Amino acid sequence: MPIGLGLAEWDTAQGTIMRKIIPKAVSLSMNEINKILMSHSLTKSKEPEIIDFRINHKIIVSYCPKDKLTQLGYVMLIAVFHEDEGAQIPQYKERLFSYGQKLFELSYSERAAYFQEIAYEVFTKKSSRKMLFVGPSAVGKTSIKKIFFESASPDELLHKPLEPTYGLMYFNFDYFDLDLGIADLAGQEIEEFLADEPKTDIDPFDGCDEVIYVFDPSYWESNSKNILIHLEKIQRKLVKNKSTSHLFVFCHKIDLIEPSALEIFKNSVSERLKDKADDLFFTSIIKPYLSELIFIMQQILSQISERAHKINQVIKKIMKNVSSYGVVFLKTNKIFFEYNSYDLTKFPRSQMMSLIEQIEAISKWNNHPLEWFNLKMPNFNISYSVIDDLGLEQVILFSPKIPSTELNQYTQKIKDHLKIV
Repeated sequence: MPIGLGLAEWDTAQGTIMRKIIPKAVSLSMNEINKILMSHSLTKSKEPEIIDFRINHKIIVSYCPKDKLTQLGYVMLIAVFHEDEGAQIPQYKERLFSYGQKLFELSYSERAAYFQEIAYEVFTKKSSRKMLFVGPSAVGKTSIKKIFFESASPDELLHKPLEPTYGLMYFNFDYFDLDLGIADLAGQEIEEFLADEPKTDIDPFDGCDEVIYVFDPSYWESNSKNILIHLEKIQRKLVKNKSTSHLFVFCHKIDLIEPSALEIFKNSVSERLKDKADDLFFTSIIKPYLSELIFIMQQILSQISERAHKINQVIKKIMKNVSSYGVVFLKTNKIFFEYNSYDLTKFPRSQMMSLIEQIEAISKWNNHPLEWFNLKMPNFNISYSVIDDLGLEQVILFSPKIPSTELNQYTQKIKDHLKIV
């Protein structure tokens, strides 16, 4: 694996410049950078090329799109290796060539974001994990999956209900250090798959790391005994498979319960389902509950993702003496991860989405990403910054109470702590 990745270019005023290098602890001297440039300039190729050479106990592999010299000048994507890792070079040459081709097709502002993605892919050790959504029909399993993993609009899902899922559907999702396989089991098939002697050889519970069983209040009112039977059968399946999987239960669509009856309902369900799962959550995709649903999903995934767990711990440590705050991490101008203090009951989602759209528009207009700014939104102070952490691109810290100058200090502390290489 490379010990460093760099993005370099020739500047007519300053000479050869290393625009970005990850991690920052890996450095290339000016002589080394100039040698890379000279090596490319001395070849006669007019097509994209990749070169490698040894220097100062390092192996340098560099991609240069020489077919774009008139538009871009000399620009290079560089990988740095220890000198004893020569056997890996042919494999990484192919990867670097593929990355470089896509990288230099992008605009200047888009290039920085994609470089972060490349670095994240290269340096992050992926773990394969499996999550299964299971439960009766029409209780919202697929909606939860689409909102959290596919950034689907809750409003659209509420106004245009999804078609029922049939059979067993599989999806893949890239989440921090996880290559996450997601299985969505149709409610119509649940009895068949939970049978002691199923008619199919397919076992959706095989290899699961996390199982999320979903039901809604209407199903509870008419079939609570069936829910208990389902959970007992799932537990038996997991024991039979010698699984260490976590079992979580979502009582979904709780917005359907009258507010005056909600606490009584929660207490009743909690008492009946005590000790039936690792945890029980009451959820909904309606706006007052949406942020809590996303937070719950993140906490569930942090049990199998070291990276997500680390981010949670960093935020808790830095903000331990602070109340009423929220942290949002962006990737490709979308909310990728968020964390709120428990006393911040109302997450400003619509305001945040509007802010993200403005950031994206200004960055495109400037042809360069915004580095840092403060802003006051209705009821919230905002601190925004780009972030060098791999796999994430921007961080937004907001609070109704903390002054902007203090928010900036916390933002910087979070950035300083989120280093994985």
